[in-house]
Amino acid sequence: SLSPPAMLLTMLKAGVTQLKSVSPREVASAVQGIYENDPDLLASATTWLVAGFILYAVGVFIFLFSEINAVLITRDSDFRTSLIKGGYAERIDSPELEKQEKRELRKMVGFSLMLLVILL
Repeated sequence: SLSPPAMLLTMLKAGVTQLKSVSPREVASAVQGIYENDPDLLASATTWLVAGFILYAVGVFIFLFSEINAVLITRDSDFRTSLIKGGYAERIDSPELEKQEKRELRKMVGFSLMLLVILL
């Protein structure tokens, strides 16, 4: 007799290759046998699902934070340029301002990369 994981795999392969339906009762029985053989499987799977979701959520947060910050810095720069071109503002010490903007963008990218390395 096959072990429950091997039985489940055999049933699924037979169902796919021969295009026949697999009995849900047989599959449920095989899955129940798998959990009986390894009672910690459900806890382990749940732990990894939760950990994966947390890493995904943190990654999405980092991505959104960096993108929003980059857009805000770029919009500020474009707005300043349009004010200067329209004659509503005088040119400020441009090299210092550009250095500051580049520094902010580098800090943001560095922060994102640091968090990415920590998570991996």
